[in-house]
Amino acid sequence: MSKRTLTYILLALWAGLYLWSFVTFSITAPTDFGFTRGLNRISEFLGWQFAAGLVSVFALALSFEFRASSLARWLVRLPFILALLLLLVILGIIGYAWWGHPVSNDTGIPAKPPTVTEPVAPAQ
Repeated sequence: MSKRTLTYILLALWAGLYLWSFVTFSITAPTDFGFTRGLNRISEFLGWQFAAGLVSVFALALSFEFRASSLARWLVRLPFILALLLLLVILGIIGYAWWGHPVSNDTGIPAKPPTVTEPVAPAQ
């Protein structure tokens, strides 16, 4: 088997895994309740995307078999670029949530209860 044939097989495998991640996200019923409802769908999606990302790394390694600046070479690199883009979007969302909007305590409730120095005077 030539490297080109192996590359095309890896591309087909990547396409199957990539598409399956969207299919499994849409057909999986959300479990649990409350805040964590539906996290199983996200973990299924990310798990299949991770598998597709691993295949894309191997396809990227074999992309050098093609002539430089050819369309086939960039077509083989596209799966890795998509996996990298997904990773950057996830890290961007985490960064935005972490640094974008700091939590404020504008509820009127003191952050720490006041120190009691003397007993409260009885009501008359």
